[in-house]
Amino acid sequence: MAHGSTLTALALLAPFAVWGWSRLHPTTDTETVRIPHRVAAVRIDGAGGSLLVRPGPVGEVSLRSTRSWTRHVPYVRHSWEGDILHVRLTEPSQGWLEGLAPSVVAELHIPADVPVTARLTSGLADLRDLRGPLDLRCGMATLRVTETPPARCAPSRATARSGRAA
Repeated sequence: MAHGSTLTALALLAPFAVWGWSRLHPTTDTETVRIPHRVAAVRIDGAGGSLLVRPGPVGEVSLRSTRSWTRHVPYVRHSWEGDILHVRLTEPSQGWLEGLAPSVVAELHIPADVPVTARLTSGLADLRDLRGPLDLRCGMATLRVTETPPARCAPSRATARSGRAA
């Protein structure tokens, strides 16, 4: 009888031991990509993570991403369709093992007058000091837009279903 209860206790405690170990030993990496490329527009798709979009020099794009994970690797990918930059962020879900959840923070620098379209199902998009048109939509994500000076900004649109647009 004692042998069976020991096995039951070990089976119940094993997931918490894995959770605790992985919280102590996450993997982190940072990557910066600078692309001397003309950009006419930016499209962003996100399922988790945090994306900061800031103004940068004309004729250049830079993308810095910091990822942290224990099991499933989050990613930031970028691709070009002509002169349109497409950025994708994904944080894989860990279900009930919240402590194992990966994270990704990406900072994108683009010319201030470039139009930005963003579709986020979750996560955070923080856009600051951009003057081009913005078309932002989110599900459970948070959109934060700060523009200086507001009078010089192009027409913009933000839609939030159950997320937050500020």
